[in-house]
Amino acid sequence: MLMNRQAWLVGLVVVALAGFFVAKAYTQTEHATALRWLLPHSQEEIFDRSTETFAKIIADESDGTLSLGGTLYPSDLDIPPTDHFTMKVLELHKAEIVSDYIEHIGSSHSTIFNGLAMPFLFDDYESALKFLDGPKANMVLDTLAEHTPYKALAFTMSGGFRIFVSHTKPIYTPADIQGMRIWSYFFGGPQISTLISLGATPVFYPLGEPKPDPEQLKTVEAVETTYSRIGLLLTHAPAFPKYVTETNHGISLTVIVVEKKFFDSLSSRQQKALQKAAHEAAVLEKQDSVAYEEQVRNSLRKAGVKIITLTPAQRGLFKEATQPVYSAYTTPFEQLLKAVTESRQQ
Repeated sequence: MLMNRQAWLVGLVVVALAGFFVAKAYTQTEHATALRWLLPHSQEEIFDRSTETFAKIIADESDGTLSLGGTLYPSDLDIPPTDHFTMKVLELHKAEIVSDYIEHIGSSHSTIFNGLAMPFLFDDYESALKFLDGPKANMVLDTLAEHTPYKALAFTMSGGFRIFVSHTKPIYTPADIQGMRIWSYFFGGPQISTLISLGATPVFYPLGEPKPDPEQLKTVEAVETTYSRIGLLLTHAPAFPKYVTETNHGISLTVIVVEKKFFDSLSSRQQKALQKAAHEAAVLEKQDSVAYEEQVRNSLRKAGVKIITLTPAQRGLFKEATQPVYSAYTTPFEQLLKAVTESRQQ
């Protein structure tokens, strides 16, 4: 009986000591780190709530070992804004977190991200947010870590639905677009195919240019853009916007990304804190991006721009015209398209 009690006490001491050394080793791996976050564009009001929430959650959940040390914008850095610009920021340790456009990631790192830009994939923001903030979005996010040195944490908006800003005439149907030269920020396969299916001639904006070139805009009749980017047109080419047509024919998104090597250097607790902070911040950023659109509409109306909201019948004509894009891309995006369909049904 005494031997059993002694063995039990020895075992208890061993377990206690093991727990002590494991806890000590655990805390030793948690280096205090102030994270820098590169944001994609200068509409700072879109990010106010999300960055504040990110800072609070990551500090609370990591017991202060992680913090948000500050936010950066492309203009703050001395790196040429090429198509690999954001990832270069991570590689050069100019920031620990970046928000990158799905167009960049889809063209250079993981093709499935381009699938989110398929025409009329989402009917409205409600259906888009249901997917992007839900568990099925992880199927897309996880592919980045499978093929690259990067890890995607969450989808942010920082763009929203794509629309047309026209200078020469209003756009109500695909017939109005036939033969138009349309300048575009978006260069992924589905985006190009969508414009071509509508009968337009895509004209691509020089990648990385910080502002629209008024001289180049003279060579086109319309611009494919998002509400968050129209401010640049109003500032640098105020005479160009005459009509805005809310086709909402595709969606432009950003993704919160970190280096896998950096993520793996964090303790388990810190990793969970980072993932939770990114997800909660992304939810708020998407909400504020949608709300920001109304501010832009008001500014456009004050500037005398006519905003055209399509009827269901008109929107149906655009959907029908872009169906060939699905014939071309159903196979590479089959898993994604299925996940989006299932998300709608839940």
